[in-house]
Amino acid sequence: MALAMTSNNLPNEPLRFQEATILAYRLFDVADDIDLDLAQGLLAGAAIRLKLSRERSEYLEIPRAPLTVHLGAREVKGSSGKSYSVDAFARLFSFGALSIRFELELPPDADSHQATQLVHDLEGSKDLEVVARADADRLCERLGPALDSPHTWHGVETYAVLISRQILGSAAAETFGTDPRVAKILLAEAGGVELSAEEVQDATQHRFSYTVNDLCVIDWNTAVVIEPQGLRDIPDILEFATAQLLEFRFYDDLVDREMESLYSILAKRREPVYWKLGGRYRRLSRQLNRRLLETVEFVERVDNSLKVIADSYLARVYTAALACFRVSTWLAGVNRKQDLLTQMAEVLWNESHVYTSHLLELIIILLIFFEMLAPLWRGL
Repeated sequence: MALAMTSNNLPNEPLRFQEATILAYRLFDVADDIDLDLAQGLLAGAAIRLKLSRERSEYLEIPRAPLTVHLGAREVKGSSGKSYSVDAFARLFSFGALSIRFELELPPDADSHQATQLVHDLEGSKDLEVVARADADRLCERLGPALDSPHTWHGVETYAVLISRQILGSAAAETFGTDPRVAKILLAEAGGVELSAEEVQDATQHRFSYTVNDLCVIDWNTAVVIEPQGLRDIPDILEFATAQLLEFRFYDDLVDREMESLYSILAKRREPVYWKLGGRYRRLSRQLNRRLLETVEFVERVDNSLKVIADSYLARVYTAALACFRVSTWLAGVNRKQDLLTQMAEVLWNESHVYTSHLLELIIILLIFFEMLAPLWRGL
C-alpha cells in the first residue's frame, strides 16, 4: 500500500527518473562494406569494439563487432529552436552503416513531462540530422581506405532511447510497462491529451523485464529503458536492429532504381543490328545477374551480422525490436525483388539465345546459297 500511495503511482502525476539520459540516433548508409580492422588502425586507438556485458549476452554472437568513436561535445537545436549541449558518438557497422548518437543528460529532477517534451523536440529536429550527417562525412573522409564503394544515400533512420537507473518512488519498475506516461514518451506526445487505452496498449505491447527492478518498452521510433546497473546493452541491441532496418531500406531503394533503369532501357527503340545480334540482351542479363549476386550476398551479410545462439533476455528484446521495426517486411520485399530479378535475367538470357540461334540459322542459309552459287561463278 505504501508504494500505491506515492506520487509517482498517481496517474495524474509525472514519473520522476534517476540519472536519466536521452540517446538520439541518426543512422546513415555510407558504404557497401567497412573494414573494421583497417578502420580501427586508421583511428589510431580512438575506437573501441562493442562488447555486450549483460548476463547471458554470449547468446548473441556478433562476428564483426562494431566500432565506437567518441566525437566530443556538440550544440544542436531541437524542432522548437532551443539549443542543447550533447555528447556525440559514432558507431561503424561492418555492413556499411554509420550511426551518430547524441547523448543528452536530463536534470536530476527531470520527470516524464520533460522527457516527453525533449524526445518530441529532438525527434522533429532537422538540425540534428544536419549535424549528424556532417559528422558522418568527416569520419568517412578520415576512413576512406576502409570503406568499400563509399557513397551518399538520402535515406536516414532515426531512433531515441530514454534510459534511466530507476523510477523514483517505486521499487518495481516492471509495473510501469503499460503506464500511459511511458506511452506518451514512446509516442513523443508532448500535448496535454489523454491517450486512449487502445493507443497505450499498442505503444507498450513490446515490453520486457528481467527482474522486477528493470524495464524495457520498445516502440517504432522510441524506447524507454530502466536499467538499475546503468548497462547499455539494450540500447546497443536496439541500435543494431535499427542499422539492419536502414540497410534493408537502402538496398530495397537501390534495387528499385536499378529496375527502373532497366525498364527504361527496355522501353527504348531497339537498334536493329545490335539487338538482333542479342548483344544488349546479354549485357542486361549479365547486369541483372550481377545485381542478384550482390543482393544475395548483402542479405547474408546483414542477416548474419548478429546471430541469436539461444533464447535469452537480450535475444527476446532483439527479436521484438526486429518485429517492431518491421525488418521482416523489408527483407521480404528485397527477397521478392530478388525473385523478379532472377525471372528477368532468365527471360533476357533466353531471348538472347533466340536471337543468337536466328543469327546462326541465317549464317547457315547464306553458306548453303554460297555453296550452290559458287560453281556457277567459277563457270563464268
